[in-house]
Amino acid sequence: MDRESFDAGVSNASVGIGLVAVVAPGGMLRAYGASSSPETRNLLRMIGTRTVLLGALFRLTPQAAREQWRMPLAALGAADAISNLAAIRGGVPRRAAVLTSATAAFFGALAPYGRSLSPRS
Repeated sequence: MDRESFDAGVSNASVGIGLVAVVAPGGMLRAYGASSSPETRNLLRMIGTRTVLLGALFRLTPQAAREQWRMPLAALGAADAISNLAAIRGGVPRRAAVLTSATAAFFGALAPYGRSLSPRS
């Protein structure tokens, strides 16, 4: 797989997950094992909007400039993963914290991994 195709897949997945968070936050919260309340749905919509915008902007950025996004996106994924795990101490259910942390870490790791792929010929 070339870098452009990989980036398109990651971007599309980010936009898709973000849209689910915006459109159906209650279902996503339940899937992650978190409680659904007006407050948590509102927060998830905000995070979903961020995810949609970052995914779309990453995809729309020209390939050469996109390389500058990789490490900040990895750092964002790592920070989200760490903060989600730390939330266990604040009373967030373990399943919810671990699943959200794993999702953040996974997407954070994908950004720099794309750098290792060959550019489209």
